[in-house]
Amino acid sequence: MKRAAESEGEEFFTGSEEDDEPEEVKGWRSADGKEKKTESKKKTKEDPEVKKYQRGEPNQLAKVKDKRLKLKLQRINEHAKEAAKKAQQSEILLPSEPGYIEAEGMEKTHRFSQHQIQQAVDVGTSRKMFSLNLDTFGPYDARYSRNGRHLLLGGKLGHLALCDWMDGKLFCEVHVKETVRDVCFLHNETLFAAAQKKYIYVYDQRGTEVHCLRSHVETTRMDFLPYHYLLATIGNAGVLRYHDTSTGQHVANLRTGLARCDCLRHNPDNGVVLLGHHNGTVTMWSPTVSSPLV
Repeated sequence: MKRAAESEGEEFFTGSEEDDEPEEVKGWRSADGKEKKTESKKKTKEDPEVKKYQRGEPNQLAKVKDKRLKLKLQRINEHAKEAAKKAQQSEILLPSEPGYIEAEGMEKTHRFSQHQIQQAVDVGTSRKMFSLNLDTFGPYDARYSRNGRHLLLGGKLGHLALCDWMDGKLFCEVHVKETVRDVCFLHNETLFAAAQKKYIYVYDQRGTEVHCLRSHVETTRMDFLPYHYLLATIGNAGVLRYHDTSTGQHVANLRTGLARCDCLRHNPDNGVVLLGHHNGTVTMWSPTVSSPLV
C-alpha cells in the first residue's frame, strides 16, 4: 500500500505545472510564443526592395567593446535602416526610370550620332533635343541648373550666356572681354559665378555684376555645394578654397601641394570635393580636414 501510494504520489508530482493551468492560459501562452517567433523572423529577414536603397554594409558591433561607441554605431545602423525604408516608401512618387542606351551585337554606344538617337526615342524626348552653333568664342564650359531647365555657357574668349533651353528663352548674354576659365550656378539659376582672368565675378540672371571675389586669384575650376552653401575653387597655385556664399566669409584654405589642377567636382551625397591633378593623382577633401581624406 505504501509503495502504491508513493508511486501514485510520484506520478502526481511529476506532472508539470502547466498541466494544471486552464486551457485559456495555455492558448494565450502558445499564441504569444508564436507571435514572438514570427517577430524575430521578421527582424532577421531583409526586404530586397529596401536593401537596394542601403548604402554600404551596416556597422559590425560584435567586436566593439566600448559601450558608448557601440551605442553610437547602433543608432547609426538604425538611422540607415529607417532612411532606406523611407526611400523605398517614396519610390511610388518616382514612377519613371532614367533612360539609357543599350547597344546590340558589335555596336558601340559612343559611335551613336545624335540623329540616330533622335530617331530611336519617343516624340516627347526628341522634341527636347536642340543644337547650338558656338564657333566664335569657344571652347565653352556648360553647366545645367539643379532642376535641369536652365543652361549656363561660358566661352574662353569672354562670352557668357544664360538661357532656358526648354522654352528657347535667352535671359542674358554678356561679353566680359577677358578669359573665362569656368562657370557655375550658385544657389539657383538667379545667380552664377564666372572664373575670369584674375578674379571670380558673380552675376545675376540679367547679366549684371553683383560681386567680385578678389581672394580667389587665377581660378581654373570651381564647384558649388548647394546643401552647404559653399563655393569650392582651385587655381594655378594649387590651393583649394572654400567660400561661404551666405555670409561671405572664408571657411578654409587647403594647400594640396600638387600645383595646378584642372578638374574639380564634388560628391552630392556627402559633399566631399574630388580633385584631379596633372600627375594622375586623385585626392578627396573636406573643409574641416587640412590633409586629403583619400
